[in-house]
Amino acid sequence: MNKGTAIVGFFLSFLAGLALMWGLDRAHGVGMGPDQAAATAGLDHSAAPVPVTAKDPIWGRADAPVTVVEISAQVIDTARRSFALPPDDERLEVVQADAREYLGDRRRAGRADWLQVDLYDAAARGPVFDDAEFYDLCRRVLRRPGVACFNLFGSRFDPSFRAISDAFDDRVLALPAVDEGNHVVFGLTGPRLDEPMAAVGRRARALEAAWRLPLARWSRELGEVNGLGDRLKI
Repeated sequence: MNKGTAIVGFFLSFLAGLALMWGLDRAHGVGMGPDQAAATAGLDHSAAPVPVTAKDPIWGRADAPVTVVEISAQVIDTARRSFALPPDDERLEVVQADAREYLGDRRRAGRADWLQVDLYDAAARGPVFDDAEFYDLCRRVLRRPGVACFNLFGSRFDPSFRAISDAFDDRVLALPAVDEGNHVVFGLTGPRLDEPMAAVGRRARALEAAWRLPLARWSRELGEVNGLGDRLKI
């Protein structure tokens, strides 16, 4: 895993933690009712548990299962030999498979809390799968709530973003492009979110202190790039 991939994963967990903070009852798979939501609307959630620690029973399970899907046996072997990818165990499963075929198995519908998608070939052409059907499969595999994260690159950003947006009913957020040209796009499922950006900022600063990543800046950029104003409504 390179540094960029690790950072994407951290920020994805950050968004997932925000979804938990916004009152989603994961034990029953439903959102809070209007009265409950109103009762908690004015609370300061910045001290909520960091959603990647072992103390968190939902987002921070140290034994949370992780499945990696990679089509190339050579890539898997290289990751094992040179990039410290550990052997499969009760938590980690590395599957050599085609991503479209893997996601297309109906037995996997609604099985993932989050999905991280980075589908480029050796020549950086892609995404390799970049059509409405594939992005629909990505949404179908997610639970509610769930978050999908897509790494987009180059001149294909606009049509890719539109296809992702269509698949996720316009419930998408983008981060600004980095110097290398990568864009990160998030697609969300589950109950609608409506949270003051000030609360998002407080949450980001609390997590930044724990993770030592520039989450406060990322949260500001999230608002600027997506024209969110003073509320995150999606």
